Amino acid sequence: MKGLSVMRIPVAVALAAGLLAGFAPGANAADPVTAYCGQTKNSSGQRHSCGRTEFNSGGAIESFRVRDDWADGHSTVAFWHNEYNGDFGTVWNTSGFGSYTTEYTDFPEGTRIAFKTCAGESGSGLILENTCGSWQWVTA
Repeated sequence: MKGLSVMRIPVAVALAAGLLAGFAPGANAADPVTAYCGQTKNSSGQRHSCGRTEFNSGGAIESFRVRDDWADGHSTVAFWHNEYNGDFGTVWNTSGFGSYTTEYTDFPEGTRIAFKTCAGESGSGLILENTCGSWQWVTA
């Protein structure tokens, strides 16, 4: 796509770059917290936010809910980082515009989690780096 910088970046590098920049603490995980991605273009050249990730805590189990908000031909991906043990992961929504993908997790109580949302190509792991939104912080 014209106007988008396409990069293949390791998840660990993407996480470390953002996490080392220093971010303010986020909301308590009891309240849903949303991370939006940047903008992509559809086939008509229109720009729109490509998607979002919502972190929910409902007691002992947390979830990442990733939504694809734009028919741009790309998947939506959430990156997350567990500050307690250094683990990180991704949640890909490959089902297309208007769909949700939910992944359930079980973080130790009081764990700080950072997450952000980007557009990408799930088959190859290709990330459209300049579509990534800001890191959001929550406490599980």
